[in-house]
Amino acid sequence: MDEVEDSLGLKAPNIIGPMDGYANKINPEIMEGREKKVDLNDVVRKERILGCHKFISRWAYKTAIPFHALEDDSFKMMLEVVGQFGTGLPPPTGIL
Repeated sequence: MDEVEDSLGLKAPNIIGPMDGYANKINPEIMEGREKKVDLNDVVRKERILGCHKFISRWAYKTAIPFHALEDDSFKMMLEVVGQFGTGLPPPTGIL
């Protein structure tokens, strides 16, 4: 069958199955400009951020802090200051 197709210039019929309706055909010309390399540092950074957000969310939930309070600018400034201090920052006491 392949020899007949090659000599006549015919292509094999494109058989479409039930799953083909869920997938788009890939056009290599369109995909050339969209290639994005995965940077391992970005992946690790996103995982670390997600881990931190889980701890912050758990703390806010356990202490009954409303989640909209985490969007406040003073909370964002607090996170920035703690991040600049680095590891080993002792928690504040009730007496400042």
